[in-house]
Order: sequence, then C-alpha cells, then structure tokens
Amino acid sequence: MSATSGIPIHSDLQRAFATAQQQSNNLTRFLKLAIRDEFIVLDSELQANAETLAEDLEQLQPILDDTTPAYILARLDDPSSQWLAITYVPDTANVRDKMLYASTRTMLTRSLGAAAFPSTLFATSKTDLTPRAYTAHLAHLAAPPPRSVQEQEMESVRVAERSNVATKPTGSFAGAGVSVAWPEEVKAAVRSLAGEQAGQKLVVLSIDEGEILKVLFDGKCPSAEVKDKLPQSDPGIILPINIEPDFQRLFIYTCPANSLIKHRMLYSSGSSSVLSNAKALGLSIARKVETSDPAEISEKWIRDELGLGTETGEERAFKKPRGPTRRQR
Repeated sequence: MSATSGIPIHSDLQRAFATAQQQSNNLTRFLKLAIRDEFIVLDSELQANAETLAEDLEQLQPILDDTTPAYILARLDDPSSQWLAITYVPDTANVRDKMLYASTRTMLTRSLGAAAFPSTLFATSKTDLTPRAYTAHLAHLAAPPPRSVQEQEMESVRVAERSNVATKPTGSFAGAGVSVAWPEEVKAAVRSLAGEQAGQKLVVLSIDEGEILKVLFDGKCPSAEVKDKLPQSDPGIILPINIEPDFQRLFIYTCPANSLIKHRMLYSSGSSSVLSNAKALGLSIARKVETSDPAEISEKWIRDELGLGTETGEERAFKKPRGPTRRQR
C-alpha cells in the first residue's frame, strides 16, 4: 500500500465541485485538476457537448499535455450525480511528478467525497482517453472475472447437472451419489453377470457427461488382460472380477491421474450409485476398490485386494510387524 502525499485540495476546487454537483442541467462534463503550490487546484472546466461521456472524451485531447500529469473528474451518464476519477500520468512525465500524482489521487477522492466516485481510471497516454478506449474499459468491467482451467471444468459439471434435471432419460436409478441413467443394454449386460457362477466374464462401463451409463466391453477376459479393456486417460468401472474360491466378486473403479477434473467429480459421485444399483439387479459384490493406475490391475493385485494369497485358496502369509527404530544418540 503506497503512502499518500498529504497534499490537500484548494477551497476554490471544493466550491467548484459542489456547484457542478448541484447543476440541474448537468452542463459541466469535465473538471481538469493540477497540483500547484502544494494544493490540488482547478485548472479548467469543460461543458458537455455530446449525450454520452464516451463521445465527450474527444474534448480532452487538446487540453492534455504529453508530459504533464493531471486529474480529470468526468461526470457519468447514469447516474449524473456520480463521477469518474481519472488519473492521467503520461509515461514521459518525470519521476517526481509520477510519484506525486500517484500518491495524491486517494486524498483527492476522499476530500471531495468518496461516495461520488464509484469508479476510477488510470491513464498513461492520450490514447487511453478516447471513446474507443473507454468503451473497452466498460466492457472489461462488465466481463466476468477470469477463471482457471479447473474452475471452468467445475462450472461445466454444474451446468451439466442443472440441465440433466429435465433431460435425463427414463430408467435411471436414484441410489447414492449422482443419479445415473441405465439404458436397457447396460441393464441386460449387468443381469447376465448375475447369472455367472464362475468364469472370466466382465463388463466395463463408462459414464458420459450426460450421466448416462455406456458399455465399453462385455465378454470373457482373463485377469491379466483386464487393464487393456480400460480407458487409459478417463475413469472407468469394472463389473465384476470373479476370483476363486467362492467366486468372490470385486467392483473396480479406476480414475487415472491425468483424467479431467470434471470426470473425476462425476465418477466419484456416480460410482456408488452404479454399485448399489448393480446389487439391486442381482449382482453380489464382495468389495469395492479404487485405483488411479489401470496398468496395476493384475490377478495378483486383485487377490491382494480381496485378502487372498497368490495361489487359489491360499491365505496371505502373516508378516511380523517391524519394530520401532532405535533413536540414535
């Protein structure tokens, strides 16, 4: 925060501004101010020639100097009781004047009443004070604040959620998390899994941005090839992995680290709904697991997740926990 210079406004300027404020016909458009003899003083006054402030800015060009700073109080169009405080500090001005005018502008608006100045403008050349430049300035103020890529993706998810309330097709399950639509082909694929007593049949599902399930793969697949059926840069859901003995079934949700944030949000809230509704269709699941690396899915990894040994029916060997390390003195 820069320090203020402490330079006061002259009493003549106070009276001139008060008079301009009280004008019923809004004749005064600009008050040009300068710093002289340790005071902020009125340098010149310009009347309104056009209907809008943007058009009247052309009047400033001949009264501004390319090397001398100045303050400009410009009456706004609506409401006309309020003003735009312009600080004009050319790049070619000497350093002392630049510092003086920059450190005094806050004192100026406070002394005249900060409520009368809803906005300010800092100009470094005459080209910053043209109708075209001022129109661009207003457009910038009206534009929404810039957002990061992550914020844009999250907004896309929120928009999709709102639009889905009215457009989601019939046949969706409420369940936990996001309600996901189940087309008939998906239901048929999951029901067929419920009738499988063993074997290597599985279904790989995806959730599109409309929150509708799609079948990516439906068929026999050995455990060693499961990872090849999954998308490598998008999340996916595997139903189920059958492991002997007792045909324990594993529900696997994969979410690669390089997947989009909006996809991560969609799957993290939708996977629970898919699991609960798959059970409602008759599919028994022993456990749900998640991984961020589809390539690590192998038969050994699956058995480890289920608490089985590397061989069928073999429990994992008990490992004695490591004792605490000795503190060195």
